[in-house]
Amino acid sequence: MRIQATVAAKWQLRTAVKALQRQDTNLARRFVQEIRALLGAPDRIAAEGRALDDLPETPFTEIRRSGHRLFFREANETLWLAGTWSEQSQL
Repeated sequence: MRIQATVAAKWQLRTAVKALQRQDTNLARRFVQEIRALLGAPDRIAAEGRALDDLPETPFTEIRRSGHRLFFREANETLWLAGTWSEQSQL
């Protein structure tokens, strides 16, 4: 299975990395390593992904890493990273 990221998810990932770099460059580096490892292992995403607590009826799953929620959706033999949100920005 291929893994792709939407344009919005790419921008959100960049923003997350920049925010982490302002806090702690080592934390940002670990986050990037975690995300690369995760995106290189579709089976791991399927195993770790869970339904959204706040919207369980949607076709998205999420994985939490370093204070961020990563949202995935499978469509047409492709696993899409659809978004990355900071848990701190949640209302």
